[in-house]
Amino acid sequence: MGEFDSYSLIDFMPMGPEVYFRLFVRHNQALWPAQIPGLILGLVALWSAWRGRGRILGPALGICWLWVGYTFHLKLFAELNWAASYAGWGFVLQGLLLAGWGFAGRLDGEFHRPLGAVEYTGLGLGVFALVAYPLLIPLSGRAWQAVELFGTAPDPTVLLTLGLLLLPARVPWSLAVIPILWCALSGAVWWAMNWMPGLLVPALALLFLVAAI
Repeated sequence: MGEFDSYSLIDFMPMGPEVYFRLFVRHNQALWPAQIPGLILGLVALWSAWRGRGRILGPALGICWLWVGYTFHLKLFAELNWAASYAGWGFVLQGLLLAGWGFAGRLDGEFHRPLGAVEYTGLGLGVFALVAYPLLIPLSGRAWQAVELFGTAPDPTVLLTLGLLLLPARVPWSLAVIPILWCALSGAVWWAMNWMPGLLVPALALLFLVAAI
């Protein structure tokens, strides 16, 4: 037990911080210019939530979850970490759930008007994911080529989704389970990598829970 207590979280990671950060550089280089339509879909999702159009919101978010699950987790990250394949299939499942709810009209007519404090919190979380979170990367000293953007990187995609799930009158909890689990996992990874700005991910998930409840 004494030897086991000497381990830290980073000892259970199959890679060091440099390799993990480089993963996002490789991802951006391989996908360019897919980041542009990803951001456009993010704006469409934000606009759809603002206008209360669930049939557009669900598929817009779902496409991005499917894309991130395949291109980042299953195709790239799984090469370095066997557990990434489980995260990838979780993202694929979430994408299908979001798209299915949208197409089925489950989110239509479920939006508060006028907007209240909870809804503005959700919109603020969505704007943070689209605009502010990507800026944390270069501002914290990481290479700007490793920028994490909605629609191509996991964290901003998850955070915007959680923000927009606060806009319906009744929070669709079945759509929030996988995003919350990812935020907890992501926070643990960033803690292990000693990148403290990444701890905003689980902190904002906690904000979502407080607002939703």
